[in-house]
Amino acid sequence: MLLAGRHEPWRDEINAWLIARYLPSPMAIVRHLATYDVHPSLWYLILYAWKYISPSIAGMQLLHLLIAASTVFILAWRAPFSWPAKLLLTGSYFLAYEYAVICRNYGIGILFLFAACSLFSFRRHQMPLMGLLLLSAAHTSVLAWIIVIAFAGMLAMDRWCAADPLDKGEFFGFLIIALGVASAGLQFALAAKGVYVPKVQTSFDPERFTAVLGTLSRALIPIPQWESYFWCTNALDLLDPTGILAASLSLLMIGILLGSVRNRPILAGFFSVSTVGLFSLFYVNYLGYVRHWGFHGVLWVMVFWLESEIPEQNTGKKIAGISWLLMRRRTLSAGILTAQLIAFLMAAWIDWHIPFSQAPRVADFIREQGLSNSPLAGDGPTEMVSVAGYLELPFYAPRIRDTWLYWLITGDSLRSLSSAEFLGRWSEWATRNATSSILVCNYFFPPDLESSFHLERLATFQGAIVVDEQYVIYRRKPSWNTFIKH
Repeated sequence: MLLAGRHEPWRDEINAWLIARYLPSPMAIVRHLATYDVHPSLWYLILYAWKYISPSIAGMQLLHLLIAASTVFILAWRAPFSWPAKLLLTGSYFLAYEYAVICRNYGIGILFLFAACSLFSFRRHQMPLMGLLLLSAAHTSVLAWIIVIAFAGMLAMDRWCAADPLDKGEFFGFLIIALGVASAGLQFALAAKGVYVPKVQTSFDPERFTAVLGTLSRALIPIPQWESYFWCTNALDLLDPTGILAASLSLLMIGILLGSVRNRPILAGFFSVSTVGLFSLFYVNYLGYVRHWGFHGVLWVMVFWLESEIPEQNTGKKIAGISWLLMRRRTLSAGILTAQLIAFLMAAWIDWHIPFSQAPRVADFIREQGLSNSPLAGDGPTEMVSVAGYLELPFYAPRIRDTWLYWLITGDSLRSLSSAEFLGRWSEWATRNATSSILVCNYFFPPDLESSFHLERLATFQGAIVVDEQYVIYRRKPSWNTFIKH
């Protein structure tokens, strides 16, 4: 909780809050996401409801902490792990930092997935509730959606092996899951037409394939590099610039886990389908970052959780090598949990001492200087959302000649523009609206352009974990303002 209070939300966190805050209805949020974003709507709708309870960025952080605490509570209460393992999981990088301190749509999906695992023992009698949990998880992210599909397949195979027919409750539960998977899939399909969706990778690329395989080991061993820009780095990259070591470690880890559960084919199938699904997403659509790869770790926790709930296949003979693999798996698990704890401690220390984003300090400076009423402009457009969110003000984006309260990603938003062209557009807008307008950018202009456009550099805010959320504040020099007025 203390670390979350020190953490400065960055643009992805702020943008979700701004969408929920300013859009007038839940349906408007759904339509906006289908046009301008790639995420499903549940997290945004929860924020929309929460704004009536606590209408601030700090309130969003409190909500996310409650979600993270609920996830840990379910894990501690229902997971069939030893208490040392539960404590280490609670202090793991993803459950204690990435999906707890950083307010994104991923944490709520993990809560629903873990809640579904906690009900697995009662699946015959609680299928409608399990269906609602999996429907909800499917609407949090495409990563959770992939795992939900595999989880539904595991439930179907488990039920197919039973002798008696489905009762009404089970049928209704499966129907809810199917509705969740289909409706979330429809939203992904609509979002796939948007500008902000990465290009699909259709040809075979050995380097990308190696990088995709390496996402698993990088997620399970997420120790970052010891630097201020630690986020989304991995110490393995210092030893393994080609990614071959990370990919080999991933294959070894997969082999050990699959070998240890091969006497539970339904569970092995769940793990295999989920892993292939995640790998496919990372290869074909978006390689992603550590926040996306973390769902490999979520999946591993789910597999270990469900192992005690799914009986071994009765073949009449003991499968050779299981005991040896279980011993290797215990050693591997201990190493992974240790690495996770080290990664969390490193992330916590750096986030405590170095600003995650400089956006709140920019907003504080503008207020303290009495500039809050000055028209605000900025570039790059997406990075400026953080500043605008803390100021609770719209801003003009000269790059796209439009005013934003939140992201409205179009082709123009990502278009390259020279510094001179950009300043020309800003100068035209400032002349029309107010000569005392403020310009905030996440880069410096060359001195000759500062002179040509009569820019006065008011302040710089450098040093942030998110590299492109370091800012410079400009305004027109007073002499130029006087000239314009006359």
